[in-house]
Amino acid sequence: MCEILKLGEEIRRAREEKHLSQEDLAEQLGVSRQAVSKWENGTAFPQGINREMLNRILGLKTMQETKEADRISKIRSRSVTCRAGWVLAVVMSAVLLVLGMELVTLRKKQTDGPADLVVEDSAIEDSVAEDSVAESSPALKAVRFYDGDQNRVDAEALWYNAARIEIILLQWEGGTPTSIRVFRIPTGSETMEQMELLLTKSIPDGDEIALLDAEILKDIETSHLFFELDFGTEIVTSEEFHIFYEKDG
Repeated sequence: MCEILKLGEEIRRAREEKHLSQEDLAEQLGVSRQAVSKWENGTAFPQGINREMLNRILGLKTMQETKEADRISKIRSRSVTCRAGWVLAVVMSAVLLVLGMELVTLRKKQTDGPADLVVEDSAIEDSVAEDSVAESSPALKAVRFYDGDQNRVDAEALWYNAARIEIILLQWEGGTPTSIRVFRIPTGSETMEQMELLLTKSIPDGDEIALLDAEILKDIETSHLFFELDFGTEIVTSEEFHIFYEKDG
């Protein structure tokens, strides 16, 4: 119980430091304000995806995580001291090997002529520019579905049963989208004219993850579902997810 109370104090302190109200935090998590209040009062304990999201949004580091980090740090410190000698030797050997290869390459290029050097330098610059663009480009990293017990819902023969899904998690990189839109196309039509917008959600600047309420999927007919992330200068579209609705039993 003491650990729960300390976690509640940590949640409240971190929320206030980020100037978030309980309502603001609840909206980002996809839960009720009462749930956030219970966590902070120590009458309930966040688990599963809610615990993970709290750590991401508030930058929490729980007592257990701190103890584990300290233990790992001590082990690593002892290990580093013991291995410092041979690691240094390996690094120096690798450096000498790379320098030797570069010297051989330079001599060969000088023999072939300066034109070849210019071509290679240009190719390297183009490669670096392409890598830089790739790193900064917006991309959707993951789309996951969870049930009411915060367990991941997997596809059944490439189809997801919407009756089991309570939360949809989206994760991205390369910036923050201004909004997320959820669309569906009824199975069998396969035409954009039949496309239906199910949800539009605004995203706070700096967020890298969002939780959507899967209530929008309840009682819908068999459909193809996809997501659009509007990054302003670029719109990223997810793959299609095949959805059906069938209550258990």
